[in-house]
Amino acid sequence: MPNVDNRPMRWRLHDTPASPDPTPLSQSPTDSTLAGKSAGPKFSITIVGDLRVDVNVQLGSYDFGPACSQYTAYREVSITPGGTALSMCRAFAPYFNSRHVVSALGMDSYSDNLRLAVNEAATSSTLQEVDTPNGTTIALFCDSETPASKSRFSVASPRSPYLSMDPDWIHENLPSALGSDMLTMDCLLLASPDSSTSAHLVAQAARSAGCLLAIDVVPHNIIDHADRDEVLRLLFGANLVTVELGTLAQMFGTNCHPTESHQEAERLYNLLKPHLAEQHWVVIRFGSLSIEYSIIYSPDGPLKETDSGPAIRAGGYPSGSEISGSEYKFILSQWKH
Repeated sequence: MPNVDNRPMRWRLHDTPASPDPTPLSQSPTDSTLAGKSAGPKFSITIVGDLRVDVNVQLGSYDFGPACSQYTAYREVSITPGGTALSMCRAFAPYFNSRHVVSALGMDSYSDNLRLAVNEAATSSTLQEVDTPNGTTIALFCDSETPASKSRFSVASPRSPYLSMDPDWIHENLPSALGSDMLTMDCLLLASPDSSTSAHLVAQAARSAGCLLAIDVVPHNIIDHADRDEVLRLLFGANLVTVELGTLAQMFGTNCHPTESHQEAERLYNLLKPHLAEQHWVVIRFGSLSIEYSIIYSPDGPLKETDSGPAIRAGGYPSGSEISGSEYKFILSQWKH
Protein backbone atom coordinates (compact mmCIF):
# COMPACT_ATOMS: atom_id res chain seq x y z
CA MET A 1 0.00 0.00 0.00
CA PRO A 2 1.63 3.31 -1.00
CA ASN A 3 2.32 5.93 1.68
CA VAL A 4 0.00 8.88 1.23
CA ASP A 5 0.51 12.35 2.70
CA ASN A 6 -3.00 13.72 3.19
CA ARG A 7 -2.19 17.35 3.78
CA PRO A 8 -4.30 19.46 1.39
CA MET A 9 -3.00 20.44 -2.01
CA ARG A 10 -4.01 23.72 -3.61
CA TRP A 11 -3.69 24.26 -7.35
CA ARG A 12 -3.33 27.89 -8.26
CA LEU A 13 -3.28 29.40 -11.73
CA HIS A 14 -2.05 32.98 -11.46
CA ASP A 15 -3.83 35.02 -14.10
CA THR A 16 -3.10 38.66 -14.77
CA PRO A 17 -6.40 40.55 -15.21
CA ALA A 18 -6.84 42.25 -18.52
CA SER A 19 -7.19 46.02 -18.50
CA PRO A 20 -8.55 48.13 -21.36
CA ASP A 21 -6.08 50.88 -20.50
CA PRO A 22 -3.30 49.42 -18.35
CA THR A 23 -1.27 51.91 -16.32
CA PRO A 24 2.48 51.43 -16.86
CA LEU A 25 3.99 49.85 -13.78
CA SER A 26 6.56 52.64 -13.58
CA GLN A 27 3.67 55.00 -12.76
CA SER A 28 1.81 52.70 -10.38
CA PRO A 29 1.69 53.17 -6.57
CA THR A 30 3.35 49.78 -6.10
CA ASP A 31 6.35 50.71 -8.19
CA SER A 32 6.62 54.12 -6.52
CA THR A 33 6.72 52.42 -3.15
CA LEU A 34 9.39 50.02 -4.32
CA ALA A 35 11.38 52.85 -5.83
CA GLY A 36 11.67 54.35 -2.38
CA LYS A 37 13.93 51.45 -1.43
CA SER A 38 16.51 52.61 -3.94
CA ALA A 39 17.48 56.26 -3.68
CA GLY A 40 19.36 58.10 -6.41
CA PRO A 41 19.12 58.12 -10.19
CA LYS A 42 16.85 55.68 -11.95
CA PHE A 43 17.93 53.84 -15.08
CA SER A 44 16.40 52.00 -18.04
CA ILE A 45 17.06 48.38 -18.98
CA THR A 46 16.27 46.03 -21.85
CA ILE A 47 15.81 42.42 -20.73
CA VAL A 48 16.33 39.64 -23.28
CA GLY A 49 15.28 36.31 -21.81
CA ASP A 50 13.06 33.28 -21.81
CA LEU A 51 9.29 33.32 -21.24
CA ARG A 52 7.78 30.09 -20.02
CA VAL A 53 5.31 28.59 -17.58
CA ASP A 54 6.68 27.85 -14.10
CA VAL A 55 5.15 24.99 -12.11
CA ASN A 56 6.43 25.22 -8.53
CA VAL A 57 5.88 22.71 -5.73
CA GLN A 58 6.89 23.45 -2.12
CA LEU A 59 7.78 20.12 -0.49
CA GLY A 60 8.78 21.52 2.90
CA SER A 61 11.10 19.14 4.76
CA TYR A 62 10.25 16.16 2.55
CA ASP A 63 13.36 14.14 1.73
CA PHE A 64 13.68 12.01 -1.40
CA GLY A 65 14.46 8.57 -0.06
CA PRO A 66 14.26 4.92 -1.15
CA ALA A 67 10.51 4.84 -0.57
CA CYS A 68 9.70 7.78 -2.85
CA SER A 69 8.62 5.48 -5.69
CA GLN A 70 5.69 4.41 -3.51
CA TYR A 71 4.97 7.82 -2.00
CA THR A 72 2.25 10.32 -2.89
CA ALA A 73 2.50 13.78 -1.35
CA TYR A 74 -0.16 16.49 -1.47
CA ARG A 75 1.38 19.93 -1.51
CA GLU A 76 0.56 23.38 -2.83
CA VAL A 77 1.21 23.62 -6.56
CA SER A 78 1.43 27.01 -8.26
CA ILE A 79 1.41 27.66 -11.99
CA THR A 80 2.77 31.11 -12.85
CA PRO A 81 3.98 32.99 -15.91
CA GLY A 82 7.75 32.94 -15.54
CA GLY A 83 11.09 32.42 -17.20
CA THR A 84 14.23 34.53 -16.89
CA ALA A 85 12.69 37.55 -18.64
CA LEU A 86 9.81 37.88 -16.20
CA SER A 87 11.81 37.03 -13.07
CA MET A 88 14.36 39.71 -13.90
CA CYS A 89 11.74 42.26 -14.94
CA ARG A 90 9.80 41.90 -11.69
CA ALA A 91 12.93 41.99 -9.53
CA PHE A 92 14.35 45.08 -11.26
CA ALA A 93 11.28 47.27 -10.67
CA PRO A 94 12.79 49.08 -7.64
CA TYR A 95 15.92 50.03 -9.61
CA PHE A 96 14.83 50.64 -13.21
CA ASN A 97 11.92 52.91 -14.02
CA SER A 98 11.93 51.64 -17.63
CA ARG A 99 12.02 47.89 -18.27
CA HIS A 100 11.69 46.65 -21.86
CA VAL A 101 11.30 42.88 -22.38
CA VAL A 102 12.45 41.18 -25.59
CA SER A 103 11.42 37.55 -25.95
CA ALA A 104 9.17 35.13 -27.85
CA LEU A 105 5.72 33.70 -27.21
CA GLY A 106 4.34 30.39 -28.35
CA MET A 107 0.80 29.63 -29.43
CA ASP A 108 -1.10 27.59 -26.86
CA SER A 109 -3.49 28.07 -23.92
CA TYR A 110 -0.76 29.73 -21.82
CA SER A 111 0.07 32.49 -24.31
CA ASP A 112 -2.50 35.04 -23.11
CA ASN A 113 -1.40 34.68 -19.49
CA LEU A 114 2.25 35.11 -20.45
CA ARG A 115 1.51 38.20 -22.54
CA LEU A 116 -0.57 39.77 -19.77
CA ALA A 117 2.17 39.06 -17.23
CA VAL A 118 4.71 40.84 -19.44
CA ASN A 119 2.35 43.81 -19.83
CA GLU A 120 1.99 43.98 -16.04
CA ALA A 121 5.70 43.72 -15.18
CA ALA A 122 7.32 45.61 -18.06
CA THR A 123 6.88 49.17 -19.22
CA SER A 124 7.15 47.99 -22.85
CA SER A 125 7.95 44.82 -24.78
CA THR A 126 8.96 43.40 -28.14
CA LEU A 127 7.68 39.84 -28.51
CA GLN A 128 7.98 37.50 -31.48
CA GLU A 129 5.13 35.04 -31.93
CA VAL A 130 6.38 31.55 -32.73
CA ASP A 131 4.19 28.66 -33.87
CA THR A 132 5.35 26.27 -31.13
CA PRO A 133 4.09 25.43 -27.61
CA ASN A 134 5.35 27.57 -24.74
CA GLY A 135 8.10 26.11 -22.59
CA THR A 136 7.50 24.75 -19.10
CA THR A 137 9.69 24.40 -16.02
CA ILE A 138 8.77 22.21 -13.05
CA ALA A 139 10.62 23.08 -9.83
CA LEU A 140 10.52 21.11 -6.57
CA PHE A 141 11.60 23.11 -3.51
CA CYS A 142 12.76 21.43 -0.31
CA ASP A 143 13.57 23.20 2.94
CA SER A 144 14.69 22.50 6.48
CA GLU A 145 15.88 24.46 9.50
CA THR A 146 19.36 25.10 8.10
CA PRO A 147 20.11 27.14 4.92
CA ALA A 148 22.49 24.45 3.69
CA SER A 149 19.58 22.05 3.45
CA LYS A 150 17.54 24.24 1.13
CA SER A 151 17.43 22.71 -2.33
CA ARG A 152 15.66 23.02 -5.64
CA PHE A 153 15.33 20.42 -8.36
CA SER A 154 14.19 21.78 -11.73
CA VAL A 155 13.18 20.08 -14.95
CA ALA A 156 12.72 22.31 -17.99
CA SER A 157 11.27 21.43 -21.36
CA PRO A 158 14.18 21.48 -23.82
CA ARG A 159 12.45 23.71 -26.36
CA SER A 160 10.75 27.06 -25.95
CA PRO A 161 9.75 29.85 -28.35
CA TYR A 162 12.72 31.88 -27.06
CA LEU A 163 15.09 29.37 -28.64
CA SER A 164 13.28 29.85 -31.93
CA MET A 165 13.74 33.63 -32.17
CA ASP A 166 14.63 34.32 -35.76
CA PRO A 167 17.92 36.20 -36.43
CA ASP A 168 16.19 38.27 -39.13
CA TRP A 169 13.46 39.22 -36.64
CA ILE A 170 16.11 40.23 -34.09
CA HIS A 171 17.96 42.31 -36.67
CA GLU A 172 14.74 44.09 -37.64
CA ASN A 173 13.09 44.55 -34.23
CA LEU A 174 15.81 44.77 -31.58
CA PRO A 175 17.25 48.22 -32.47
CA SER A 176 14.01 49.94 -31.45
CA ALA A 177 14.38 48.38 -27.98
CA LEU A 178 17.92 49.63 -27.46
CA GLY A 179 17.38 53.11 -26.09
CA SER A 180 18.21 51.76 -22.63
CA ASP A 181 21.16 52.34 -20.35
CA MET A 182 21.71 48.58 -20.07
CA LEU A 183 20.81 45.37 -21.89
CA THR A 184 20.88 42.14 -19.91
CA MET A 185 20.47 38.63 -21.25
CA ASP A 186 20.84 35.04 -20.09
CA CYS A 187 22.91 32.34 -21.80
CA LEU A 188 20.01 30.05 -22.68
CA LEU A 189 20.21 30.91 -26.38
CA LEU A 190 23.63 29.21 -26.42
CA ALA A 191 22.03 25.91 -25.41
CA SER A 192 20.90 25.29 -28.98
CA PRO A 193 23.13 25.51 -32.06
CA ASP A 194 20.18 27.00 -33.94
CA SER A 195 19.79 29.89 -31.48
CA SER A 196 23.43 30.66 -30.59
CA THR A 197 23.63 32.98 -33.60
CA SER A 198 20.76 34.97 -32.08
CA ALA A 199 22.66 35.34 -28.81
CA HIS A 200 25.66 36.91 -30.53
CA LEU A 201 23.40 39.15 -32.64
CA VAL A 202 21.77 40.52 -29.48
CA ALA A 203 25.16 41.17 -27.89
CA GLN A 204 26.48 42.88 -31.01
CA ALA A 205 23.39 45.10 -31.27
CA ALA A 206 23.72 46.16 -27.62
CA ARG A 207 27.36 47.13 -28.09
CA SER A 208 26.58 49.04 -31.29
CA ALA A 209 23.82 50.97 -29.50
CA GLY A 210 26.11 51.94 -26.64
CA CYS A 211 24.21 49.95 -23.99
CA LEU A 212 26.08 48.50 -21.06
CA LEU A 213 25.89 44.77 -21.88
CA ALA A 214 25.27 42.44 -18.93
CA ILE A 215 25.37 38.64 -19.25
CA ASP A 216 23.82 36.48 -16.52
CA VAL A 217 25.40 33.03 -16.85
CA VAL A 218 22.27 30.91 -16.50
CA PRO A 219 21.50 28.06 -16.73
CA HIS A 220 24.18 27.63 -14.07
CA ASN A 221 25.25 24.35 -15.68
CA ILE A 222 25.42 25.95 -19.13
CA ILE A 223 28.63 24.04 -19.91
CA ASP A 224 26.54 20.84 -19.91
CA HIS A 225 24.45 22.29 -22.75
CA ALA A 226 26.72 24.63 -24.72
CA ASP A 227 30.26 24.68 -26.05
CA ARG A 228 32.63 26.40 -23.60
CA ASP A 229 34.22 28.48 -26.35
CA GLU A 230 30.79 29.78 -27.41
CA VAL A 231 30.08 30.85 -23.82
CA LEU A 232 33.45 32.61 -23.51
CA ARG A 233 32.92 34.28 -26.89
CA LEU A 234 29.65 35.77 -25.62
CA LEU A 235 31.23 36.86 -22.32
CA PHE A 236 34.14 38.54 -24.11
CA GLY A 237 31.89 41.26 -25.44
CA ALA A 238 30.14 41.90 -22.10
CA ASN A 239 30.70 44.84 -19.78
CA LEU A 240 29.23 42.90 -16.84
CA VAL A 241 29.15 39.17 -16.13
CA THR A 242 27.20 37.57 -13.26
CA VAL A 243 28.20 33.98 -12.53
CA GLU A 244 28.17 31.43 -9.72
CA LEU A 245 31.42 30.07 -8.34
CA GLY A 246 30.52 26.48 -9.25
CA THR A 247 29.74 27.51 -12.84
CA LEU A 248 33.18 29.09 -13.19
CA ALA A 249 34.83 25.98 -11.76
CA GLN A 250 33.00 23.82 -14.30
CA MET A 251 33.88 26.24 -17.09
CA PHE A 252 37.61 25.95 -16.39
CA GLY A 253 37.62 22.27 -15.43
CA THR A 254 38.78 22.81 -11.89
CA ASN A 255 37.52 21.98 -8.42
CA CYS A 256 36.41 24.69 -6.02
CA HIS A 257 36.53 24.51 -2.24
CA PRO A 258 33.41 26.02 -0.62
CA THR A 259 35.16 26.46 2.73
CA GLU A 260 37.57 28.89 1.09
CA SER A 261 35.06 30.66 -1.13
CA HIS A 262 36.54 34.16 -0.98
CA GLN A 263 39.93 32.87 -2.08
CA GLU A 264 38.29 30.63 -4.67
CA ALA A 265 36.30 33.54 -6.10
CA GLU A 266 39.49 35.52 -6.65
CA ARG A 267 41.31 32.52 -8.13
CA LEU A 268 38.53 31.75 -10.59
CA TYR A 269 38.06 35.42 -11.46
CA ASN A 270 41.73 35.51 -12.47
CA LEU A 271 41.10 32.50 -14.74
CA LEU A 272 38.14 34.27 -16.36
CA LYS A 273 39.76 37.71 -16.62
CA PRO A 274 41.87 37.04 -19.77
CA HIS A 275 38.67 36.06 -21.62
CA LEU A 276 36.93 39.38 -20.91
CA ALA A 277 37.04 42.86 -22.40
CA GLU A 278 39.65 45.17 -20.94
CA GLN A 279 37.03 47.21 -19.07
CA HIS A 280 34.61 44.92 -17.25
CA TRP A 281 32.87 44.00 -14.02
CA VAL A 282 32.27 40.46 -12.77
CA VAL A 283 29.83 39.46 -10.02
CA ILE A 284 30.73 36.09 -8.51
CA ARG A 285 28.18 34.41 -6.23
CA PHE A 286 28.95 31.68 -3.69
CA GLY A 287 27.83 30.09 -0.42
CA SER A 288 26.04 26.92 0.63
CA LEU A 289 23.23 27.85 -1.78
CA SER A 290 25.68 29.43 -4.27
CA ILE A 291 23.97 32.76 -3.70
CA GLU A 292 24.45 34.07 -0.15
CA TYR A 293 27.60 36.04 -0.92
CA SER A 294 28.59 38.13 -3.94
CA ILE A 295 31.82 39.91 -4.80
CA ILE A 296 31.98 42.50 -7.59
CA TYR A 297 35.36 42.52 -9.35
CA SER A 298 36.83 45.03 -11.75
CA PRO A 299 40.25 44.82 -13.45
CA ASP A 300 41.59 46.76 -10.45
CA GLY A 301 40.35 44.15 -7.95
CA PRO A 302 37.28 43.62 -5.73
CA LEU A 303 34.93 46.61 -5.51
CA LYS A 304 32.07 45.54 -3.30
CA GLU A 305 30.83 42.51 -1.35
CA THR A 306 27.21 41.62 -0.62
CA ASP A 307 26.02 39.34 2.19
CA SER A 308 22.46 38.17 1.55
CA GLY A 309 22.66 35.30 4.04
CA PRO A 310 20.41 36.82 6.77
CA ALA A 311 17.63 37.63 4.29
CA ILE A 312 17.86 34.15 2.78
CA ARG A 313 17.70 32.44 6.17
CA ALA A 314 14.59 34.47 7.00
CA GLY A 315 12.82 33.83 3.70
CA GLY A 316 12.25 31.20 1.06
CA TYR A 317 14.49 29.92 -1.69
CA PRO A 318 16.21 32.99 -3.17
CA SER A 319 16.33 34.32 -6.69
CA GLY A 320 19.56 35.78 -8.00
CA SER A 321 17.55 38.40 -9.89
CA GLU A 322 16.40 39.87 -6.58
CA ILE A 323 20.04 40.58 -5.72
CA SER A 324 21.13 41.63 -9.22
CA GLY A 325 18.98 44.76 -9.33
CA SER A 326 21.00 46.66 -6.73
CA GLU A 327 24.27 45.35 -8.19
CA TYR A 328 23.29 46.46 -11.68
CA LYS A 329 22.42 49.92 -10.41
CA PHE A 330 25.74 50.19 -8.57
CA ILE A 331 27.70 49.21 -11.68
CA LEU A 332 25.68 51.51 -13.94
CA SER A 333 26.50 54.38 -11.60
CA GLN A 334 30.20 53.48 -11.88
CA TRP A 335 29.94 53.22 -15.67
CA LYS A 336 28.15 56.56 -16.05
CA HIS A 337 30.95 58.29 -14.14
